[in-house]
Amino acid sequence: MEGQIYQLGSYVDIVVSINNKLMKLPIDTKVYPGHGYPTTIENERKEDFYDTET
Repeated sequence: MEGQIYQLGSYVDIVVSINNKLMKLPIDTKVYPGHGYPTTIENERKEDFYDTET
C-alpha cells in the first residue's frame, strides 16, 4: 500500500482512517511516513496517540 491513506477532512475523519486502514495491517508492515523515519505498525501501535481502540 502506498500513497495517501485519507482525503482532506476533519481530524476525526483522519483518525478514523488511520485506525481503519493502517492499524489493521500486520505488525511487521513497514510504514514510510511523509515525515520522520520509517517505522512499523507495531511501533506505531505502541506510541501512536491516534489509536483509540486500545
